[in-house]
Amino acid sequence: MSFKGVLASVALAATALTLPAAAAPKVPGAATLWYVPGISESCNPVVGCQLSTYAVMNPETQAGRVTLSLIAADGTQMCSISDTVAPMGQILLFSFVCNTPFSTFNGYAVVTSEVPVLVHAEQSYSSGPVHLDAYPKH
Repeated sequence: MSFKGVLASVALAATALTLPAAAAPKVPGAATLWYVPGISESCNPVVGCQLSTYAVMNPETQAGRVTLSLIAADGTQMCSISDTVAPMGQILLFSFVCNTPFSTFNGYAVVTSEVPVLVHAEQSYSSGPVHLDAYPKH
């Protein structure tokens, strides 16, 4: 593949990155916890529903159970859902599956896993999705 720039032409080679097993970061207790602050979900006829989605990626060679919990601002757990993410795979967790029947929610999300995972979170609005910051806790 190549791209022509203003100053020069650059060729890029598509190569896979392979890390030795010892280089993979490990979390004490072989588990991860991700914190996603600032979740605000609601539905109304004017703007539609504002819901959140969590992509969970497993870079490990073993499957792991993943749980999404929505925690209200006062610390009360509103709901939780779980699924298994395959080795070297990914899954999507949707807040509306957890938050059923739907109710307005303000708080944060917590994603926990039996194996180290990566999390990408976003919230949908009528104007399109917005990235949410996800912070790993060790």
